Amino acid sequence: MEQEVPYQTAVMVEQLEDTDSGVLRVEATTMSSATRRRGSSSQACNRLKQVGQAARQAIERRLNTRVYLALWVKVRKDWSENEQLIRDMGYV
Repeated sequence: MEQEVPYQTAVMVEQLEDTDSGVLRVEATTMSSATRRRGSSSQACNRLKQVGQAARQAIERRLNTRVYLALWVKVRKDWSENEQLIRDMGYV
């Protein structure tokens, strides 16, 4: 959406699989430590839907294949201070 990603945000690809039907299945989780809320949850859902559609289209163009993209958001206060979680994400 051409906007800066908030500080202390990470995206983890949980699953990447070619299906028998020729569709690339991608499941990803965005980890955020943001606890304040702006606007309503329906606005946040609509925004996530827009981001997901734009990301899926960009992946399809780049890889020249159909893509199923599932996105989740986890809010976990101070996640970036959790060394085990950082290791699990592959940053260390």
